[in-house]
Amino acid sequence: MTDPVQEVDKHLPGSEHQKLLEEMKSVPCGFEVLPSAGSLAPGQQCHVQVRFSPTEEKCYRGELQIQICQSSQRLQVPVLGRGLEPRLVQGDGGSAQGKAWWPSRPLQTPKDDNSPNSLLLPPCAPGGKLNAEAQGRGIKMKVDVVDPPGKVVKLGNVCIGQTVKKMVTVANKSAAPLTFKLRVTSTVPELQEAGVLCLKPSKDLKLKGRGDTCKVEVTFSPKRRMQPFSGEVLLECRGLVRSLCVVRDSCQGSLVSLDQDQLSFGAVVQQSYTCRRVVMRNAGDTRVRFMWDVESFKPDFSISPTKGYISPGMDVPLVVTFRPSKLSQAVQYEGLRCFIQGSEALRLTLAGSCVEAPGPKETLTFSCHVRERQSQTILLSNPSSEAWTLQPIIEGKYWKGPEFIHLEARQKEKVYQVTYRPLTMSSENKKHQGSIFFPLPDGTGLRYHLEGTAEAPRCSGAISRQVPCRKCHTELIPVSNWLHRPQRFLVVIDMLKPENLESSSVLQGCSYMDVPSSAKKDYQLTFLSYKEGVFRAKVTFINETTGEYLFHMVTFKVVASGPMGTVQMSTAVRQRVSSSVKVDNPLPVPVTFDINCKVPDVSVPQHFTVPAQSKADLVLEYQPLQTGESSGQLVLQSSDLGSLFYTLQLKATWSRPEKPVYFRTRLGSRQTITTKIRHFAQQKTEYLVQTDCADFQTAKSISAAPASAGGSDLSVEVTFEPCHLGEAKATLQLSSALGGQYCIPLIGLALPPEAQGPFLIPAGGTTSISFRNVFRKATAFQYAVKHPGFTVRAPEVLRAKSSTTITVSFAGGPAPVTSRLVVSCPGGSWIYHLRSLPSPRK
Repeated sequence: MTDPVQEVDKHLPGSEHQKLLEEMKSVPCGFEVLPSAGSLAPGQQCHVQVRFSPTEEKCYRGELQIQICQSSQRLQVPVLGRGLEPRLVQGDGGSAQGKAWWPSRPLQTPKDDNSPNSLLLPPCAPGGKLNAEAQGRGIKMKVDVVDPPGKVVKLGNVCIGQTVKKMVTVANKSAAPLTFKLRVTSTVPELQEAGVLCLKPSKDLKLKGRGDTCKVEVTFSPKRRMQPFSGEVLLECRGLVRSLCVVRDSCQGSLVSLDQDQLSFGAVVQQSYTCRRVVMRNAGDTRVRFMWDVESFKPDFSISPTKGYISPGMDVPLVVTFRPSKLSQAVQYEGLRCFIQGSEALRLTLAGSCVEAPGPKETLTFSCHVRERQSQTILLSNPSSEAWTLQPIIEGKYWKGPEFIHLEARQKEKVYQVTYRPLTMSSENKKHQGSIFFPLPDGTGLRYHLEGTAEAPRCSGAISRQVPCRKCHTELIPVSNWLHRPQRFLVVIDMLKPENLESSSVLQGCSYMDVPSSAKKDYQLTFLSYKEGVFRAKVTFINETTGEYLFHMVTFKVVASGPMGTVQMSTAVRQRVSSSVKVDNPLPVPVTFDINCKVPDVSVPQHFTVPAQSKADLVLEYQPLQTGESSGQLVLQSSDLGSLFYTLQLKATWSRPEKPVYFRTRLGSRQTITTKIRHFAQQKTEYLVQTDCADFQTAKSISAAPASAGGSDLSVEVTFEPCHLGEAKATLQLSSALGGQYCIPLIGLALPPEAQGPFLIPAGGTTSISFRNVFRKATAFQYAVKHPGFTVRAPEVLRAKSSTTITVSFAGGPAPVTSRLVVSCPGGSWIYHLRSLPSPRK
């Protein structure tokens, strides 16, 4: 490689030159190729120089690749080099002090090197000698840990997989700068694993003198359980090693194991089971979680508990159950895993065999109505010294029993109850079949055969209701779906009483109904009857697919309905008023009603016909004879629609008085007038008659014959005899229990008495004049005659309303004489003219 090196051909195409330069960039680090590119003529040779410039003391390996342009051919040349540190050996001829040798020529420090211990020596061939003189002052290295105090780094108790970091402050208290490395040393094997206990930074640390500090991070990431330990952090500087600080810590972990890793169950009867116990123990320091791979146990084994926590020093008993799913001479499960938090999984191996179950011990026979229950008991015994908890296996969908039964040790005749609840009816030749098997913990078992007979269903319910006529009633019949799937029922309504419904009654509902699974739904049955009576029907719900059914008995007692309405009428007595009610006939034929009304003042027709499927107005007339309020009922009776009745609310008020009767007479005289009233009583009755003024007199009572349909006239005589001058008013009242009350105003006018006479009196004879005391009390009268020839004889005081005779005599001469008799009292005076008759000639 001492031949001259050819220069690089500067005339290579630009793209080829650039590509060649890119290829040469792959030269290994530490090696340099000169020239980096060039060209050769055919047959020409060229020497290439490889320069080796190591940067540190180590071995260098690489491969030099030469790419030939415009060709896929590539030349490969392996290169190998070793870098060594310079070594200077002190010679014998120089001056020395103590054990150090100092060269005679002063050493110069390179300008670009800030290290006080770096000196630049002049070039020297290998094996050559240099004379150098070095001068300096030695100082003591002082590097201490400032934080934490005490030079002890406590990381605490750390769990596996957890990472703890602590910061340590290191200070250089020397006067000179210092370059050093830190490393951790310990005798604990677990700490020597990579990444468990680390210092950062891991490279050289440079600190200036006089108190310069730096932070060092201590990282602890344990991978397994470790007892409390201590590690030493060492400082390395120019071949000097000293202790800097101590690291103390521990790793808490678990140490979980099984007391046995293999279990053998032996032979077990099919559908039976047996159990074994295995103990899990935690000899570690922490509470850890465990979880078995339960899927790997299936289908023949199971373990309990499948997961949980186990504390340090704790034992957890595990129960492994072998319940073989099929006959097999050898059942073996290997390597069943239990995952432990932070540790490797535990493994367990299980083995056993399954033999055929014995035949039935006994046959239990059941019989009941479909969807009802019947129960029977089985006596079980436990001869072992441990308590048993059995889980019976029942085959047959219509039998059920408790899921578990517990038997104490040595217990005898423990009762187990089996219940038969059939959901479908059985036939004579096909009864329901089933079995019950009791798997025993010793691997054996007991089997019983089950046989059931399901008879036709009983009535699901009897419904009895009292329903008024003409009121549409909806009865809700509860229908239960005994299956775990929806069912559609055909609804059949059979009339039992009466066998056939008349057109005046309706009993109907939907033909089908759907009931959700295991649910209850109400069926709406509509009933309406226009007649009273008892109606009984059977409502059956049939599943047309399976033939299963249920039924209800329904009885409706139809009673008279309440009032169809209320008719209110109000009028004055003896005045006629009318009202109407609307009568409905829903039937397709005309209906005739018999009408009955016991209120005497209300008039209705005896019969009333309503056309088919229509409505008609029934007219009522009300003519009261007495005042007051009353009530009653209007009843319409029909053989087709039964009875209808309406409530009557009646009110009779006072009528206006009758026309007044006028009287006009003179005081002391009487006037009699006959008045008439319209009498409506339909029966013979007697009216009481009275007035409120004594000036008017009448009979105390009047008998009246039954009146005609439009009423009859009734006459009443009233006499007016005034007792004082002027106007007198009174009311004539006629009252009867049947005919009511009448009021007739009476108005009388009393005029002054009119002079009467002349009364003729023969000479020497007498005459009599009738006189009545018209006053209501005894009254004293005065009698005065102007002519002395007349003599009057009469009582001075007359009783009230009494009559008397005034006797007048004449004792005068034969010549006729006229005079006047005046009868007076404080209430008035009466004048009577007198005339004497001449004496007869002799």
